[in-house]
Amino acid sequence: MQATRRNGVGLGAGSSAGGVVHVAQVLFVVMAWVFALCLVVMAFLAGLNTFVDASWWDSHIMGGYIFALFPVLLFGLAVLGRFSRRIIWLSVLIIVLYALQFGLIEVSNRLDMPVVGAFHVVNALVLFWATMLAGRKGWYWLRK
Repeated sequence: MQATRRNGVGLGAGSSAGGVVHVAQVLFVVMAWVFALCLVVMAFLAGLNTFVDASWWDSHIMGGYIFALFPVLLFGLAVLGRFSRRIIWLSVLIIVLYALQFGLIEVSNRLDMPVVGAFHVVNALVLFWATMLAGRKGWYWLRK
C-alpha cells in the first residue's frame, strides 16, 4: 500500500484527487512568483510616474486593478492544494494587504491626508515580502 505524503502526491495510481492537489500546489508557487514580479512592475511604473513622466500613473492604476485577481487565486490554490494553515493564512494576509493598498489611497484622497497615502509604499513592501514568503514556503512544501 502506498503512503500518502503531505503534498498529496502518492494517493494511489488511479486517484485524480492527488493529481489535482499537486497541480494546485505547483500553480500556487508559480502564481506567487509571478505576482511578486507583478508587484515589482507596479513599483517600476510608479517610479516612471515620479521620475520620468506623470503619464505613467494610468498604467500603475490599471495594473492595480488587473493584478487584483492574483491574491484571491493564491488563496483558492492554497486551500485546494491542501497547504499548511500557515500558508493558507499567509495567502489571506496577502488579500488583506492588497485590499489595504486601495484603502490607503482612498482614505488619503478623501481626508486630504497625504501621509496616509505614503503608507501605500510601505504596505507595498510588506505585500511583496508576504508574497515572496508564500512562494518560498510553498516551494519548500512541494519539495517535502
